[in-house]
Amino acid sequence: MKRMLAVLFGSLFVFAASLPYAAAQDEGGDEMEIEEAFEGGPGMGMGPGGRPGGGPGMMQGQQGPMGGPGMMQQRQMNVKVRKTMRQGEGDFGWQEEGGAEEKGLALIKQHDPAFHGKLLKLRESAPAKYKVAMRMAGKTLMMAKMEQDPVLEKNAVRMLALEYETRELGLSYEKAKDSEKAKIKADLKKGLSELFDLRLGNQEVRVKRMEKDLARLKAQIEKRKSSKAKLVDGRLEQITGEAMTW
Repeated sequence: MKRMLAVLFGSLFVFAASLPYAAAQDEGGDEMEIEEAFEGGPGMGMGPGGRPGGGPGMMQGQQGPMGGPGMMQQRQMNVKVRKTMRQGEGDFGWQEEGGAEEKGLALIKQHDPAFHGKLLKLRESAPAKYKVAMRMAGKTLMMAKMEQDPVLEKNAVRMLALEYETRELGLSYEKAKDSEKAKIKADLKKGLSELFDLRLGNQEVRVKRMEKDLARLKAQIEKRKSSKAKLVDGRLEQITGEAMTW
């Protein structure tokens, strides 16, 4: 009897322990997608033939503005981004009320009117395809907006346009006649080259910000080292209840 009870309680323990992990798995889809986009992981990159594939993510640049938050604050900001994308909060969340889609379109129109026009046509001719494009655009533009840098915002819109254009060129290449493939291939190479430069530029900006943040953190460490005796004494007085109060 005791043995049966032990087996029963053991099974219940294993089941209970697995619940948080299962819940995390259920909630982790959007978070993984967003973190990959920050880190340059698989995103809207184009695979063979213009299909979505394991190319670099659409948007690099996880660090905050120049002189921005430290490590702990940065981690908190990243958590906020994941919460935003999961729950639909923020300017471009799809669950948000107040014209999130129109805000995204307005931002695209501001930086690339031609691409804006293509999206409007796509909305009429292929609503499902338009929805996918705008969902990706919403995530990318929200990340760019958080950087508070107009240049990166403009680059994000251009990258969206190039992702769309190169994907369409890849699809048309498969269906094109042999006489047309050379031109399509040349246009595709040109678009991919520009897209590469934009992504590389974003990475360079990110590295510079990380270097500046690292220098600031090193300075803080040195300052704390020099103040060790004072800090230790202050903490000791707090613990022993000997701290002076006015």
